[in-house]
Amino acid sequence: MNEAGHFCKICVEKFKDGSGRASKVEGYSMRTSTSSLSDHLEQDHGIKIRDTLQLEKQKKIIDIFSTAVSHRTAAMDNYTFNRDMAVWFCMDIMPFSSVDGHGLNYFLSKNIPGMEIPDRSTLAKTCFDACEIIVRDDWSVAVITLSLSPLDAIGIAEHIREVFGNFIPDMSQKYLVTTHDGASTMKAVSENLKSKNMHHCMAYVLHLLLMTDSIENVPGIMGILKEESNSLEDEKAMESLLEKLEESMRIFDADEQIEDFSPQNEANAQLLESLDKSDKTQKSFRLKNEVPTRWNSVHAMLHSVKLRSKQSKRLEDSICSFGLKIALVRANVEDICEIKPEDGDEMKTLKRLVMKNVQKRLVLTEDVVVASLLDPSTKNLDILGLSSEEKIENLSNALQTHCDLLENAEEGAQVEHATTKEPLSKRQKLLKKYSSSNRSYQSKEVERFVHHQQMEEEEDPFKFWAKHATIYPNLGQLARRLLTQECS
Repeated sequence: MNEAGHFCKICVEKFKDGSGRASKVEGYSMRTSTSSLSDHLEQDHGIKIRDTLQLEKQKKIIDIFSTAVSHRTAAMDNYTFNRDMAVWFCMDIMPFSSVDGHGLNYFLSKNIPGMEIPDRSTLAKTCFDACEIIVRDDWSVAVITLSLSPLDAIGIAEHIREVFGNFIPDMSQKYLVTTHDGASTMKAVSENLKSKNMHHCMAYVLHLLLMTDSIENVPGIMGILKEESNSLEDEKAMESLLEKLEESMRIFDADEQIEDFSPQNEANAQLLESLDKSDKTQKSFRLKNEVPTRWNSVHAMLHSVKLRSKQSKRLEDSICSFGLKIALVRANVEDICEIKPEDGDEMKTLKRLVMKNVQKRLVLTEDVVVASLLDPSTKNLDILGLSSEEKIENLSNALQTHCDLLENAEEGAQVEHATTKEPLSKRQKLLKKYSSSNRSYQSKEVERFVHHQQMEEEEDPFKFWAKHATIYPNLGQLARRLLTQECS
């Protein structure tokens, strides 16, 4: 029997005596046909399960849609109509492109003449804030939006920073770094936010390097991938057919069990008992076509990641820092792309294309180099190509710049939050001392760190800096800022 529906026990009892087949027993959906089952019990068996209050409510709902009600009594404005349509699409997980369908346009133009049908852009932008609030409670996976407001062409940066200031205290004192896919829109947002630095998302960089720069330019490999894709589609179609066959066999088995029903048979008794239960099954949704709604996109992304959990675990790491990753990933890519005699022509072409663009995609910026030097396990990588003197110079310059930023931030915060000039704190005095009059102390600290011999237990850079915070106080602050910047 269908486990996702309700069945009338009286009808099942009647058919078990041999007066029919179990497949003839009408089922009622557990989600949408509760009212139909109630009507069946009242009309065919004289059993009333609705109370008077429920009947009164039902009458009121029916009266709303009666022919006596005129459409002119409560005219609907375009915004309300658009908002309700957006809520409808979001709650049923339908793409906003559904408004382009001929069937929906025919239905609306016939039943609601004169009402302008919105386009997908209107649903996605104008009505997003309204429908997000209404459907939020119905979603287990959702993105909670902090604020939605229009941006004027003038003063965009100031407006964005003001909005952020409502959620992040002392926004002007923060060292802001952005990590994204490098699209022009995201770059503009980074600039408007006055981001100190921008890092290309590592996941997207590898995608561009492996797909756009290489695989898509090798016809032989693309042909193989297309064949594999077609094979997967055929396999999915076969799985669907097998599921339908299994469902049919299950129905036939249920028919035989009902026909051979015996009260003494414990298995048959359990089957009948299961028909009497009204356990609800979990809702399941399937995304259709492209889904521009924010929560559906997240739902689809998480579902795709779940299907590839085994592959994702191979790339897992407890440390996700751009400084640790870029140098190591680039070294690993260059090692993998070394051409070997046994490589075929397509593989050689693929490796050459990757190597041609690896320096453009995986850029060793100044911050990346310094972050790699601050990690004891990567400071001696050959890919950095730095001598001991050059390492000392790079770290000294970065440390001086970092101390200057700290000093300026401290002075700015003091001017902004204090009406009278307060005496410098002990920490401020130390920063001022080490950033101006005692440069030699910083140089000695850098030299000690560069010549520090790494131990096996110091593989995790965060544990290293937590342990040696008193030995390298200035470099520790620089490491805190650089090594905590994520690569993806």
